[in-house]
Amino acid sequence: EHLGWEDWVVMALAILMLLSPWIAGQTADSTPVINASLAGVVLVIVAGLEMARLYRWHEYAAFLIGLWMLAAPSFLGYESLQPLAGWHQALGAGVAFLSVLEIWQDWRLTDDDLAEHGR
Repeated sequence: EHLGWEDWVVMALAILMLLSPWIAGQTADSTPVINASLAGVVLVIVAGLEMARLYRWHEYAAFLIGLWMLAAPSFLGYESLQPLAGWHQALGAGVAFLSVLEIWQDWRLTDDDLAEHGR
């Protein structure tokens, strides 16, 4: 069964992702700020949509965003910006883990079952 608390945790992680450059006090380099802002906003939207009406693509999109944030410091060259890079990797790992958990929980649910989520 798809559990509602997981959606709320993903939403909280999305907000933390969005605010992470300011929380870490590292807003001088625009690359991680833009990355965190875009990924955070998209994840907030996906998590909100998932709370309203669940479709399988929501979980896969959240998983991909989580993987991206896990890898972004290396790909975008800001792995030396600690603690921000660590924040992004931890938040990305958390989102990816929860998304895999949700995908696994929903594996046998029909589209109609998924549509009942959030009602």
